[in-house]
Parts: sequence; C-alpha cells; structure tokens
Amino acid sequence: MNEGYEADDPYVVACSVWAMTQALRDCGRWEEAIALARNAIHGLAPYLARDETPDDWYGIVGALEAEIAYVHARRGRHGDAWAGWERADTFARQLGPTYRHVQTSFSAPVMAAHATTLGVELRRPGEALRAAREFEADQIVSLPRRSRHLIEVARAYYQRDETTAALTMLVKSEHTAPETIRYNGYAREMLHGLMKDPPVGMRSDVRDLSKRVGIRV
Repeated sequence: MNEGYEADDPYVVACSVWAMTQALRDCGRWEEAIALARNAIHGLAPYLARDETPDDWYGIVGALEAEIAYVHARRGRHGDAWAGWERADTFARQLGPTYRHVQTSFSAPVMAAHATTLGVELRRPGEALRAAREFEADQIVSLPRRSRHLIEVARAYYQRDETTAALTMLVKSEHTAPETIRYNGYAREMLHGLMKDPPVGMRSDVRDLSKRVGIRV
C-alpha cells in the first residue's frame, strides 16, 4: 500500500487497501476499515467517468464497496450493510455477467455469495440461505472463493441448528478446495462443535472430515 502511495498509483493503492480493509475488520477496527476503503474509492473516482478507464478500476471499487458492506454487517448494521451491497452490485451489473476481477474475485456471482455472507453476519440465516439458493455456487470461477462460499452456507445452516446440512456443506467445501477449509476459522469452529454434538449417525463423518482438515480428534 505504501508503494502504491509513493508511486501515486490509485489503482495499486485500492488493491492494497482491499486486503488491509479485511485485516482491520477482523481486528475490530471498523471505523478505520471503512475510512480507508472510502479514501481509496475517492482516489479512483475522477477516473471512473473516462472512456479509457480499464474495467478493473471499476471492479476494485465494487470490491471495496462489498468490503464496506461486510464491515457494516459484522457490526450488525443491517441497513448500512445492504446499502453497501447495493452499491457494489451496481458495479457488478455494469461490468456484466462474464467480468471477474482476478485479485478480489469481484463479479456478479460473487456478489450473490456476498449476500449470503451478509445474512450470516447479521444473524439472519433465513436471508442467507435464500440468497444462496438464488444462484449456483459453480458459477464462482475461483475454487478457493467457491469453497469459502460453501462454508458461509454451512454457517447459515449451523445458526439454524441444521447440523446435517452444515456438515454436508463443509464436506463439499473440502472437496472443492481443501486448503481453504483447512485455514478457515469458521469451518474449524463448526467442526469442533460438530465433534461435540454430531448429527445422528454421522459421528464418523465428522471425525473423518476433521482429520482431513487437520483437527485433532
């Protein structure tokens, strides 16, 4: 991010801020995360009205708006979260169904996945699952991102105490991208809970998945 500032390159700055926003969010530094993302968007704004501006510049703005929505959801601010999602979705629709920002995976399918995440973070699993049913996870090109979406679906089922469905999604996530679930804290937390109270007749399935993920059983 510092190199982007030194080079006076607003696109490099924005791409770096996208990662920094997530780090600040997970540290609970919410206002700082939002301010940083907003400043990066402001730096790109003068370029967005030019015909020669690359699509990826619009894509990173959409990705940053999605991250702002995520921060608001983590804070429990339903209206602000969905307002941010709508701003991000506007960019996704503008860029079209085949566009994908490689670094962030920002795209129309990933915006649908973000809707699931917002529902989970806002503790509204019904909303999360309705969003998940509105598109096919296979539309997400990036396998790690697809795997992470399946973990979010599992979180929604887990919030509803539908542990069989949660385990099914975790298994599918592991099949999609094993390295993603191995290092995902939410997935590991759910597996610890499932080991203590497994779905009926599925204790061995929970143990097998836990072993593959690297959890001691």
